[in-house]
Amino acid sequence: MRKRRWLQLALAALILVLASVSLSEALKHGWARRSLLSRLSASFGRPVEVRRFRFSMLSGLRLVADSVTVGEDPRFGQEYFLRAEQLTVGLRWMALLRGRVEFGAVSLTRPSLNLVRLEDGSWNIESWLPPANQPLRTDAAMRSGTGESVAEARRISARLSHLDIDAGRINFKRGQEKLPFALVNVTGDLEQDASGRWSIDLQANAMRVPIPLQNAGTLHLRGTVAGTSVRLRPARFVLTWEDASLADALRLVDGTDYGVRGALSAQLSAAIASPAGVAPSGNAGEPWHLQAALRLSGVHRWDLAENPADPAVDAALELVWQPGQPRLEVTRCVVEAPRSRLSAVGSLDWSHGMNPNLQFASSRVSLADLLAWRRAFLPGVADDLSVDGEVVFNAALAGWPPRIMQADASSAGAAVRTAAMPGPMRIGMVKASLQNGSLVFGPASVSLPGVSGVNSRGAARTAEEPATQGALQIEGALGPFRPADRPSDWHYRVAVSGETQRVQDLIALAGAFGRPRSSEWSAQGPVAIKLAWTGALKHGTSLTSGTLDLHDLQLTSVVLNQPLVVGAASVALKGEEWQVRLGAAQALGSHWSGSLHRRSKVGGWDFDLSADRLDPMELDRWLGPRARPGFFDRILPFASSRGDSAPIHDAVLARLAARGRLRVGEVLLAPLRVAKLDADVEIAGRRFILRRAQADFYGGRLSGDFDASLGREPSYLFRGRVDRLDLGLMANATASLAGRFAGVAEGDVTLSAHGIGLQPLAASLEGEGVLRVRNAIVRGLDLALVAPVRVGDPEPGGVTRYDTADATFHVAGGRVRMDQVLLLGRDEQLEVDGSVDFAQGLDLRVRSVPRDLARAAEFDVQDADSDTWAIGGTLDEPQLKLQTPVAGGRIGPAGARH
Repeated sequence: MRKRRWLQLALAALILVLASVSLSEALKHGWARRSLLSRLSASFGRPVEVRRFRFSMLSGLRLVADSVTVGEDPRFGQEYFLRAEQLTVGLRWMALLRGRVEFGAVSLTRPSLNLVRLEDGSWNIESWLPPANQPLRTDAAMRSGTGESVAEARRISARLSHLDIDAGRINFKRGQEKLPFALVNVTGDLEQDASGRWSIDLQANAMRVPIPLQNAGTLHLRGTVAGTSVRLRPARFVLTWEDASLADALRLVDGTDYGVRGALSAQLSAAIASPAGVAPSGNAGEPWHLQAALRLSGVHRWDLAENPADPAVDAALELVWQPGQPRLEVTRCVVEAPRSRLSAVGSLDWSHGMNPNLQFASSRVSLADLLAWRRAFLPGVADDLSVDGEVVFNAALAGWPPRIMQADASSAGAAVRTAAMPGPMRIGMVKASLQNGSLVFGPASVSLPGVSGVNSRGAARTAEEPATQGALQIEGALGPFRPADRPSDWHYRVAVSGETQRVQDLIALAGAFGRPRSSEWSAQGPVAIKLAWTGALKHGTSLTSGTLDLHDLQLTSVVLNQPLVVGAASVALKGEEWQVRLGAAQALGSHWSGSLHRRSKVGGWDFDLSADRLDPMELDRWLGPRARPGFFDRILPFASSRGDSAPIHDAVLARLAARGRLRVGEVLLAPLRVAKLDADVEIAGRRFILRRAQADFYGGRLSGDFDASLGREPSYLFRGRVDRLDLGLMANATASLAGRFAGVAEGDVTLSAHGIGLQPLAASLEGEGVLRVRNAIVRGLDLALVAPVRVGDPEPGGVTRYDTADATFHVAGGRVRMDQVLLLGRDEQLEVDGSVDFAQGLDLRVRSVPRDLARAAEFDVQDADSDTWAIGGTLDEPQLKLQTPVAGGRIGPAGARH
């Protein structure tokens, strides 16, 4: 018996296999293939092409079609409507027994669907739907109706009742343009019950070509929709979007990365009731009721680290739309943040362009929430910064771009706290209203915190006495709101006026809010402020204007080694242009006054300044490098604590650029003094150049150019000319030379030096010059002894006078080398060469020649009678020794003549 059953099962299986193979072969050609293609075309409402049919009876009656292509309506283009690698159709046994082919479950493997929308608003998928005024035909209608109704009913019955989709794709087109947006990995099923209602359960991922998305989330559509004969009504479905990256969600919109990071989740539900009837236009009278919920969390800028305090927003929206009408009613719109709530109702009309209309009522915005958004998108906002307070407002917006039609807002006040300030800054009550098309607010009072234990004058105060450090007043306006303006084009103006005893607190507060603080300057002290900021909301359009009055303000800069004290000054600002009027300031060891002007941030300063004095040693003390190399730094550069990069103040000073006019009461070039300097000055980093300088110099005039480079080893260069110089006055400036020289000099001088301090400067001094002196007087060095008979009228005390003195000299190695000095007396001429060192040591040779012989020497007279003297010792104790000429011009021993 058992063997017989096995034989029966094997025979049945063989029959099934043979039947499947036979039917598959039969479906390759002939009427069977044409019949199936006709049935598939009726099911899809489109012409269908199949590369190959296969039939299987092992797992039920199943028809398998490979490489299926469903054609497109020519109105929507020539591309396919649907394409699938494989289509599997289950056949209904009972229909086959009655002689009909009816499809059961249909499965699509890797299908690709093109959804096309034309400019008139019609979709290619609508051809699946029967006419809107065509009621559903039943089997009874098929039995009792006309031939036309029976054919229509059979066409409907051939429609699919169950559809499984695996790894599908949906593309979207606008006319002939293929949109970059698509749905991929579409998986799920659609099933129609006996009443004709479809149950939908589909899941997909969104993508945008050619932008790679890392986490676009998952779209999940679930719901029920009535049959196509009643235009999908009633219907109710829910579309959820979960686990989406906010950055990828924004890229899906237009392919742009807006630099925003965070998480997004959304849910859209739609429902429409059964049609009560058929409207003449083909649209039922019941509207769609739409509900949307959106949640954003962890929102922050792309280059900032994620923070648990990053802002989050929940939005809920309820809409009503009548199909066929170009209008959407917003019955509820709520946007909530942790401490804020915006509530609005309105409408959206697109009959003549986009025209939204929203009314906000009793909405409130927390300043703490606004600070959280600023912190999430702006680096540098202090972690300890907090703002307490809120703004309550009502408003009406209309049109696109939106215009503010009505608005009013108010705030009971706010408090700002940060560790950078000694206490909270308190803002008083603020009100805003729409006036002449602009939203105007203020004025609002701002009280600035004081320092515990002291009052504004620095005196001790009691615990009950409040600190008074100043008060400000803020007011402003937004608008006017013109119809063609976008929100980014809206203009604003904010004005601040008042005074503070601690401007450093305002600077610290701006830094706590993330405003870049100057790394070059800091300020402490009182300031009177009158500033206004104007511009548009778009980035980069702000303009600052107004004035600052400074009194006893202390400025510290990385370019200055010591603080600068501004006794009185006013600063006028207009955009990037600065105009500074300096009443009194102490800097560089001097008292200053004058004006400075800068036209833009990238340009240098122009100035016209006056100072009571200027000392190059003070310049180096203020502007020189703060850390000069020591002994080990010089011999072991790798051991230097400065590292490979210069300090920040070196880099800032290198960018310093200014030019203008400088007047100085006196310039100290110890031991010399220059008075009433007037020069054109150019400053480039640590290099200071004085051109066309004019100054009083010991009864005469000094003119020329001066170049100072204040690097790690300062260097100085002077090229100039002296006129009418009183040698007596200049000699008196040095104690050791006082009273020794007199006369009026003129000539050209070039001097250079480098180093820090008098000794290095003197040791490095080099230069040359040519001088001519009238009425020269030398005291203490009795040159009359050289030619006691022929040298004019020597005076008592070793004083010698000359009509003129011409000198050419060079300075180097700590001494002055006299290449050619010619002293002309009434009857005598002295020729001097040799050197004088800076310790006043003498190494001179003096040749005395009578005036008549000197004139003869000019005509190559060889027998000129002359004596040569050597002068050694010092200026205080000169030593003279007679030398006599010998053959060949050599000098012999004293007293010997050859």
